Amino acid sequence: MDVNINSTVMNVTNFSANDNKDILLAICISGWICVAEGILTVIFNGLIIVLLVRRNIKSNMSFLLINLAIADLSVALLHDFPRAVQQHNDWTYGRFLCVFFMYTQDVALFASTFLLVSLSVDRLVALARPLWTGRQKILTRSCMVLIPWITAIYLSTPFLNSGLYRYRGQVWCTPFFAGMYGKVWLPIRSALLVIIPGVVMVLIYGYIAYIIRIRKKNGYIATDSEAPDALRTNQSRALGNAMKRSILITFVVGIAFILCWLPSSLATYTNLISVKSLGGAFYILTALSPLNSLINPIIVLSINHRMFRPRRKTTLPTKLTLTTSLKNLGRSRSAYIYA
Repeated sequence: MDVNINSTVMNVTNFSANDNKDILLAICISGWICVAEGILTVIFNGLIIVLLVRRNIKSNMSFLLINLAIADLSVALLHDFPRAVQQHNDWTYGRFLCVFFMYTQDVALFASTFLLVSLSVDRLVALARPLWTGRQKILTRSCMVLIPWITAIYLSTPFLNSGLYRYRGQVWCTPFFAGMYGKVWLPIRSALLVIIPGVVMVLIYGYIAYIIRIRKKNGYIATDSEAPDALRTNQSRALGNAMKRSILITFVVGIAFILCWLPSSLATYTNLISVKSLGGAFYILTALSPLNSLINPIIVLSINHRMFRPRRKTTLPTKLTLTTSLKNLGRSRSAYIYA
């Protein structure tokens, strides 16, 4: 039930009979693609949520991954499945549910995208300020989750202007983006959903690569100007692999997002010029765009194998040793222990 598909249903009358058959076949195929995407997305994102909750890791990365999995799960439940129903049957659920699904599916898409940006920002903050206090981490975590969801809720308000459209005896649930309004809003939406987040993630990962390169030359990965030298060395050894793994996860997820959504965005811009230039391929491309909601948990599970292992509790001697070292250095702040 993607906006790109439904907003062009009303323009199908501009095609010949053969073109109409090809497009209707493509719409049917896109519906089955959505079914497969939705089922697998629910399975893998549900697995991510269960594993992270079971391990009970109270870190920004885990918290953001849970929220990303929830957003991706919402994409399957509110976007893929309703759209599959729409492609194979009349919309017989009334205007209220039509508006509800059109609005909430866009909220889920925007939230999933913006949470990917939050993940990249979180990795940058973790690399630049690894020894922030607990209060600073909680504040950062809250902002990185609330801002994407609130922004998604606001940017999806145009979809409240949705309703039912009858074409060839079939009732479609579609947003009303006809005329100049559609030509203006659809490119803006595509930019907000794909282009701008993609550019931001590329810039952030470029800066992360720069920081790692500079710090690698200096002989350490994670530092803070207030950290004692002994703790800095221990932290670099302990967190180096974890930091690299988390950065790799967010980087690969960002690349997958760009690869999944870029064809759909280009198809949207091309469609505004001439729908006929893409024909049925347009519907297939837009059906494949939410594929990143399925790929995200697969990437996380593939790279972070420790998610399948029970979490080991930190032993008391280890904590006492670290605390004693800090006191000897005159730095007994508990923030260092749990940084």
